[in-house]
Amino acid sequence: MKVIDTVRLTLRHFEVDDADFIVRLLNAPTFIRHIADKGRRTREEALRYLEHGPMASYRAHGVGRNLVERKGEGTPIGMCGLVTRDELAVTLPECALPSSAQPAGLRRDGDGGALRGVQHPLRISPLAQAPQERGARARLSSSGAL
Repeated sequence: MKVIDTVRLTLRHFEVDDADFIVRLLNAPTFIRHIADKGRRTREEALRYLEHGPMASYRAHGVGRNLVERKGEGTPIGMCGLVTRDELAVTLPECALPSSAQPAGLRRDGDGGALRGVQHPLRISPLAQAPQERGARARLSSSGAL
């Protein structure tokens, strides 16, 4: 399901056919170094990640991590979305895009698209960003990693 189009990107819900991309993204050295090693090395593990992560979040909260594609190309380049953290009672924006997306301003498009695409229609509140995640985002941005 398409969430939103920005000028340059399409954000859509993950599907089981995206498992091979998830294996590549979660095992990229910069993802492991700057975000986490999710330990998903195979297509089957990626399918479980999708089913118990983003897809479960869509069902439970109406939001979750979305696949980010270059608009018109259908080429997956990362993931962005809103993630509900029950333990914090907030919904947080999260985005993982490769450094190649940084110069083109695609991270800004991805973050903004995720917020515009779901914040208003679903009336999500509170929308927040945890302090430790602000620091992580700054480190990722300055390192050119994700």
